[in-house]
Amino acid sequence: MNDELTKDFWTQVNEIEQLSCKVNSCQSIIAICAERALGDDSGALWAASDILNDIESKLDDRVHKLLMIYRQIQEPVKKAKKK
Repeated sequence: MNDELTKDFWTQVNEIEQLSCKVNSCQSIIAICAERALGDDSGALWAASDILNDIESKLDDRVHKLLMIYRQIQEPVKKAKKK
């Protein structure tokens, strides 16, 4: 992978991680509100919290998969031995 592609790859991975952190922050705020809410509002807030938690998990999984792909790309290609 050339330097420009590598730089772009890491930029994309970092942006996904930043989005994951923002989603986590929103999820935490909504969970706090859900704890304090009374009645039907609490259920809606907990649902929103669960959805954001799921999105964060999926973003983290994407980063993990991208890093696995990057490691595979970086591994040297093994040449077959001549007989």
